[in-house]
Amino acid sequence: MKKFIEETNAFVTEDTILFTGQKVEAGARITIVSSQGTYNGMNMRIPPPDFEALMLFSAIESARKAEELKKDIIISQSDFDGMDQIETNNINHSNFFTMCQHVMTAVAFSISAIESWANKSFITHGVKSGEPIKLTMKRPNKPDKIIFSNKISSDSNIPIRPKLFQLIPQVFNANPLKEHSTLKQSVISLVEERNVVMHMQSIVVIDNDEFERISYAIKLLKVSSFNAPETVLKYITYIYDKSKINEPAWVSLAKKELQISKRKVK
Repeated sequence: MKKFIEETNAFVTEDTILFTGQKVEAGARITIVSSQGTYNGMNMRIPPPDFEALMLFSAIESARKAEELKKDIIISQSDFDGMDQIETNNINHSNFFTMCQHVMTAVAFSISAIESWANKSFITHGVKSGEPIKLTMKRPNKPDKIIFSNKISSDSNIPIRPKLFQLIPQVFNANPLKEHSTLKQSVISLVEERNVVMHMQSIVVIDNDEFERISYAIKLLKVSSFNAPETVLKYITYIYDKSKINEPAWVSLAKKELQISKRKVK
């Protein structure tokens, strides 16, 4: 469960002797295992959660459950026209609907995880000499907008796309993905699908394709449930690979968990 404890960007600046007599060398990472918070007038100390890790591991678990259920969903051919159809019995319907729930959870939690990671990164890595740095956001048909890194997370007017593809690369000093990068398009598609899950209008749009909600349910059945967490992990990994900032432990553990989960349902 240590993977769910929030990692900070804090390090010991000089050799220190703890009250236990143990020596901690300069450069050692500081991990806070208990932190005080207040809610509704109640003070309490809890292990600080790494929310992006919590959500991403939940997405992986939901994807695994969905793929397991897909194996149990019985599909037959209609006697009327030969079209594939879900067998109409209570157990089969239950498996199908539960599968849909798990896939949508994987999609929603995956995007929530990457946005949480981005928002946290603006605070923990968007500093120089203890001060927030200035970032540049390009806007279509408008002048560039200069934003301080510590203001981005709380600014609801900044969409997730410029956060991920413009501002995050600046914080990590990493080259942004090309406009037509396959990975970039995959993340954009996933953001659109999260919006579908959150709003579920009568006509849904993903990758400029419009289709009815019933057709989206077919997509949930036919497309790998692991696509969402895997796409998010690929983008986060890309950023760290292009940066001098070390990848946090939860990212490498999530990649291992994803591979283990995929093997379990083969």
